[in-house]
Amino acid sequence: MQSCLREGADLCQNHKSLPDSLIPLIVHALFDPSLPHLDKKNFLESFTQKGETAHEIDLFAEILLQKSNPFPITQHYQDRPLFDCCGTGGGNLNLFNVSTAIVPILASLGIPVVKHGNRGVTKKSGSADVIENLGISIQLTPQQAYESLQANGAVFLLAPAFHPHFKLIAPLRKELGEEGKRTVFNLLGPLLNPARPKAQLLGLFEPLHLPLFQSVFNSRKTDYTIVLGRDSEERLIGEVSPWGIQKFATSPTELREILSPLHLPFNHSTEPLESLLVTTAAESATMIYDVLNGRNRGRARDLIVINAIVALLTAQGAALFSEAQQIVEESIDSGKALLKLQQWQQWRPQ
Repeated sequence: MQSCLREGADLCQNHKSLPDSLIPLIVHALFDPSLPHLDKKNFLESFTQKGETAHEIDLFAEILLQKSNPFPITQHYQDRPLFDCCGTGGGNLNLFNVSTAIVPILASLGIPVVKHGNRGVTKKSGSADVIENLGISIQLTPQQAYESLQANGAVFLLAPAFHPHFKLIAPLRKELGEEGKRTVFNLLGPLLNPARPKAQLLGLFEPLHLPLFQSVFNSRKTDYTIVLGRDSEERLIGEVSPWGIQKFATSPTELREILSPLHLPFNHSTEPLESLLVTTAAESATMIYDVLNGRNRGRARDLIVINAIVALLTAQGAALFSEAQQIVEESIDSGKALLKLQQWQQWRPQ
């Protein structure tokens, strides 16, 4: 097994793709605690430096999904597409958790959300950190997770609970993260949801990854929107941008015109990006709560609203932007989204 890591690293260093037959061996070797830490690190660094292909990461993800604890249902819930919203991370930007903030909005609109995530590795507030800070149960069995979806229209799937073998590689991921290095696991995260959602909104920090994920989602027949949003100073934010500056790929054709304009109707706030950065999960939770209860109507709300609009259109398909905006803002302004969040907070597994 040790030799397959070295073979894989050698191939990557020579800019060659990994053969399909080698990938299952490499995946097994990465999670084998008896194999040298240095060989694993060398392979992961070499793989990233080569640049992963869509086929390689799709095969990695499928092998890891087969090793995961299964979710009771996949793709659809009550004839509606299961939806996930996440990002690859790796941008070293401590923005508040936008994708988490849109979950109660979508759930209040009848979109079944199965958000898959973890604690922060390269970010101070990971999705699991802020969900837990909001008082929502995250340590769930697959059956309890399904019951949360039934009761609340939303569930958070804590990655280590569904991929327990990942604990064997967590120290190495942390080490590389602290060195400012991403690995294939940053790319795999959005592809490892055990519910295999039919619709997905994905935020990226690396332009080269856009066609890669587009290819994977097309092969999986996922309804998707992938974005590389930027703020007014052209800094990548890993979300749909209310500043209207973004590259994107989307399967719902109706969204192409919506995402194309350079200026969207969210220009009433001049707050800089720095006002949206956090240092703790508690700060992120407070920012989310303040938007949902109406206290914050600035750029944080803009960011949440535009991402919820695109998520809604990705999950539901055809609709006018203006209609989706009205639906999303009404969910916030009427208190429906806040009530959904409070319902989710009060729910406890049996």
